[in-house]
Amino acid sequence: YNIDYCTIGMYKNACATAGVEDAKIIIAGPFPLSGTAALVGIFKAYQEMTGEQIHEDVMDAAMDELVTTGELNQSIDADPQQVEALIADLKSQLNSLDSDADIKEAILKTAEEYNIELTDDEMAQITSLLQKLKGVDVDWDSIKKQASEWTDVIKDLDIDTEGLWDKVRNFLKSLIDAIKNLIN
Repeated sequence: YNIDYCTIGMYKNACATAGVEDAKIIIAGPFPLSGTAALVGIFKAYQEMTGEQIHEDVMDAAMDELVTTGELNQSIDADPQQVEALIADLKSQLNSLDSDADIKEAILKTAEEYNIELTDDEMAQITSLLQKLKGVDVDWDSIKKQASEWTDVIKDLDIDTEGLWDKVRNFLKSLIDAIKNLIN
């Protein structure tokens, strides 16, 4: 509630990266917020409830994933669920990608499968994210399961490009409102 930047899919992807599974998470703000800081709270609550520790580098990578996906959702002309599925799919392939060239080839091929056109900057963002994720100890089986679930969602997705522009417009309006509130 009142989260206008992060999507459910962004939280799911970041939580899967950190190994948080089968959790019911409610995220709400007293007024419109980006929601990025909520991920830290999710991880802290998970650690306290389960007694399991999430390594700092994994939390950092998951936070980077959340922010990068949000930026891509804003810059890529596609439904946010497609972008989130793209990231989940690429993560599921990451364990078998050995070089930067392999990563870039996988990005291009997977983006084509999702009918997403990427700029050089977006390619660089995704490459950087995947390199960071490759460098941390994550549960790759969980990541593959998540990617499979995203594929099922995307198959049933009816792309609404007009809805995308409404989301962009609403995001920009809420961002301006938040800045006004900070100034006042």
